Amino acid sequence: MRLLYPKSNQFPFDDVCKRIIQELEKRGWKAPHITVRFHKEPTFSAVLHISGPDFILSFFDFGLSRSDDLAAVHEISIPGKKIEVYSTECGPTLYTGSIPTIAALKRRPTKYKGFCLCKETDGDESCEGRPHIHTNRRSPLLISDEDGPDGKPKTLDTAEVMEEFRQYLEEVVLQRIMSHPVAKPAETTSDSATCS
Repeated sequence: MRLLYPKSNQFPFDDVCKRIIQELEKRGWKAPHITVRFHKEPTFSAVLHISGPDFILSFFDFGLSRSDDLAAVHEISIPGKKIEVYSTECGPTLYTGSIPTIAALKRRPTKYKGFCLCKETDGDESCEGRPHIHTNRRSPLLISDEDGPDGKPKTLDTAEVMEEFRQYLEEVVLQRIMSHPVAKPAETTSDSATCS
């Protein structure tokens, strides 16, 4: 059965997500405190989730949020943050306060979105005092659903947020996996992990 690998390089963390899958496969899908779940079809399989005590990666979105690449990552949770990404560049959506899942929160997370808040217009106009962001282009800013102390919406730089996720995955998650020994060839089948 053919394993689908993520092939997209649309977002800064796409490459490290693919490397995480490759390194886990080399280790027979086993690394301390890391769980891998698969989705299997008659002709292919794909990684569905990879999770550890401080992160969650969700791949293979049936809703086709990244329809150009079924196996691409579409949701990442790291301590204090969760991001959802889409091939259409609508979004991304960032939640802060999640450790590592939104469901575990006792308070509502702050939500930041990178999408247009009003109808398309020409130029650099704003809508109700908020930066105007056109659809189908990555937003340079993520805009909070809460206003800051000055009464203006809180914003975060999209590139900086994505780099933070990439860096955490590479320096923490990938390094943790790579510190575990590579499996012997007979131990590298996807049957050794959880399937759904």
